[in-house]
Amino acid sequence: MKEELNLLYRIMNTRFKEFVDLNELVKSQLFSEILEYCALHAVQHGDKTNIDNILKLFKGTRSHESLIKFFCARCGFEFKSGNGIVIFTKSTRPAKEETKFIAPANTKKSTEQKKKNAKPKKIDMLDSWARLPGSYGTGKKGN
Repeated sequence: MKEELNLLYRIMNTRFKEFVDLNELVKSQLFSEILEYCALHAVQHGDKTNIDNILKLFKGTRSHESLIKFFCARCGFEFKSGNGIVIFTKSTRPAKEETKFIAPANTKKSTEQKKKNAKPKKIDMLDSWARLPGSYGTGKKGN
C-alpha cells in the first residue's frame, strides 16, 4: 500500500494534477485502502505525516472536512484548525476500527435532472387565451 501512496504523492505534485478529478479519486476503492493504510500507520506508530500530506492534497475541496472527520473517528483524534493548518491531538475516545470513509455526495443537480423533474404546465381551457369568442363564459356572442 505504501507504493500506491507514494504514487499518489508523485502524481499530485506534478503537472498531471490538473488532469486528475479529485472527486472521482475520493470515490475509488484504492483511495479507501490508502486512507485505511494511513490511519493504521498513525495508530500503530503515532506518525501523522501521511494524514497531513493527504489533507494538503485535498485542501479547499468538498472532501477535506469529510477526511478530517474520518481520521478523527478512525484514529481516535481530535483536531484544531487555525490559519489553514489542521492539528491532530490524541483524544480520550478510542479509535474505531470499523469506521469507513464515505465520500461526500454530489449536492448539485444537473440541468437534465431538473428538466426531468419539471412537470408540464397544465392549462385549463376555460382560463386559456385560446378560448374562442362565443364560448361559454366569455360574454360575447359568436358570429
